[in-house]
Amino acid sequence: NIMSANPSTKPRLDTVIILGENKELRRLTVLQRGCTAASVELGENFNVCQGEKVTLTATGTGNYDWGNGSKGSTFSFTANVLGPTTYVVKSSVTGCTASDQVTVNVVPKPTVFLGENQSVCFGKPLTVKALASGGSPPLFYQWSTGDGLSTVILPTTLSGKYTVTVTDVNSCKGSDDIQITVIPAPNANAGLDQSICAGNTALLRANGGSSYKWSNDATTSEITVTPTNSQTFTVTVTQDGCEATDQV
Repeated sequence: NIMSANPSTKPRLDTVIILGENKELRRLTVLQRGCTAASVELGENFNVCQGEKVTLTATGTGNYDWGNGSKGSTFSFTANVLGPTTYVVKSSVTGCTASDQVTVNVVPKPTVFLGENQSVCFGKPLTVKALASGGSPPLFYQWSTGDGLSTVILPTTLSGKYTVTVTDVNSCKGSDDIQITVIPAPNANAGLDQSICAGNTALLRANGGSSYKWSNDATTSEITVTPTNSQTFTVTVTQDGCEATDQV
């Protein structure tokens, strides 16, 4: 019978005494080469933002087994479940094994809401507030306009989409955008200036909108006036909820 030695990560010589065929004692020296040392390293524990894709990479020697059916040196997943989760990988080489583990802590990312898309009259100031929640304070705001506050006044000269990104202390980000449609101002026209004799009447005719309001409170596009001296009349023209004025 030949005695077998336990696997060792280091080679060594063992001396074994055996009984020969003629019942003599014999000394047998056995070189026990052992198994090649397995090693594996996953690195330090870390935080990750919820919803991000994570790839764990094992370094070392041998064949890797993550215990969930995954093989190979990398294991990827999407960090959906909040809180810490510990992942273990094993490496094996010719019967020797090594293992390491890493804890991935999934933290919530902030969310932000800018409200519904809006339509605004040309040149009218529009204030938009970013409503942020979640994440780990303090929160930092960054608008596509370059502003860094939660509330901004957006330009209303051209239609466009504006985006805000909110970043928390863990560098987790949330973003939202809003579409602003700028309605052109109506082309208000009160007509040409007129010269009349004192006591005569003048017909004023405005155009450019769907409704009109004169400085004498008249609300039709055409009005007749009888000024006793030189006088300026102003008309406010409204179209699609936007206003413009002109004078005659």
